Amino acid sequence: MKHKFYLVFGITSLFLLVLNYLLSQEGGLFDRNIIMYGSLFLATISLASYSFTVQSITHENPNKFVRGVMAGTMIKLFACIAGIGLALFLLKGKIQKEDIFYLMFVYAIYAIIEAVTLSQLNRKKQ
Repeated sequence: MKHKFYLVFGITSLFLLVLNYLLSQEGGLFDRNIIMYGSLFLATISLASYSFTVQSITHENPNKFVRGVMAGTMIKLFACIAGIGLALFLLKGKIQKEDIFYLMFVYAIYAIIEAVTLSQLNRKKQ
């Protein structure tokens, strides 16, 4: 099941990067650098959160899994807040609302994939 996550995650990441490239063509809706780097940042955060949470599935105590999911969610939350804060500080007004909303959409896709896979892993364990 872990390999299924990486396959789905890789295909989705590739699709999103191609979509990012197409949407940020000349005169496009988004700034290419912001959404490409943002998507890669979100993919990295999602992989880190997944690997952190999947380690807690093997324990006998079911509370350990819940704590792992909460810790993964907090890691993603604070990393996203730090990332957007850093981007706003470094780019000083070059980032647009559309870029942020698109990256929120990308975050939602990664979060859904992670949640569905972790839910399936937890059900298989029981």
